[in-house]
Amino acid sequence: MQVGLIALNSFTWIAGFAALILFFMAESGSFQSEDIYRRYSTWMWIAVGAFLAFLTAYKVLRSRFEFSYKNGIVKQAAAGLPGSFHYYGKKGLERSYVEKTGFITLGNVFRSEDLVEGTYRGISFRRADVYTSEARKGQATKVYMKGAWFIFSYKKPFTSELRIVSNDYPQDNGKSPLLSKNPPLARNSEYRSKVAAVNPAFDASFRCTAKNEEEAVFLLSPQMTQLMVDLRRKLGCPMLAAVHNNQLVLVLCTDRDHMETRITEPLDTQAEIERTREELDIACSLIDAFRIEEEATM
Repeated sequence: MQVGLIALNSFTWIAGFAALILFFMAESGSFQSEDIYRRYSTWMWIAVGAFLAFLTAYKVLRSRFEFSYKNGIVKQAAAGLPGSFHYYGKKGLERSYVEKTGFITLGNVFRSEDLVEGTYRGISFRRADVYTSEARKGQATKVYMKGAWFIFSYKKPFTSELRIVSNDYPQDNGKSPLLSKNPPLARNSEYRSKVAAVNPAFDASFRCTAKNEEEAVFLLSPQMTQLMVDLRRKLGCPMLAAVHNNQLVLVLCTDRDHMETRITEPLDTQAEIERTREELDIACSLIDAFRIEEEATM
């Protein structure tokens, strides 16, 4: 099917160029008689129609191909992993949800797709690609976040407002205030207590704050702090883990599209399966590390 899409893409470009050439020829007065002008005008509109038809067919088939391909990748990547995983294609996280958390700066451009939902050890979770930027006419686009979000839902709300932030995580500097109703991370530190973990590597790479220190210390298990250290070393990207209401949110600012499909290039399916398996395994590993006795806390 990929070969057919490449051919269809080529036909789209050919039809578009043909329509453009015929248009400029007609406008430049290259035709010596009215009859020839009408004939070429007819061919120009035929080329325009072909261009639109090819373009529509290409977009529809590409969307179907990408969904089928990525769905297959997720299924193969999930094989052998504990828990269940389901891919939802063009669906993603809602802008309103991301805005309410206050975890990242939002611009006037927001996209989220490649949603994967799953359950493991009775905990449901979602992961999706997220991109947000500020795009103004005549100005360079400022990208605020490009990467992946993981959201884990628990049965009871947290009270600590625990936040684990890597030292290189982008902060609001007052020049581009968050659109969220929640205060920016940098300003929240005014009324949050710093929490130290018994892990030198963790303390060196992350800063940790909370309102309820007792619950925060309980949640900062050795397994959780070591997982964050391992993720930081492996991914090498800014990251944040925070509790929000009854959810644990993990934000990975990897500066890439995690499930990108380039139709015009050879697809390395096995490599994509491995990358996706590693990402799904992050969800399982975090749930393992963040295991809590719900009756004892929250």
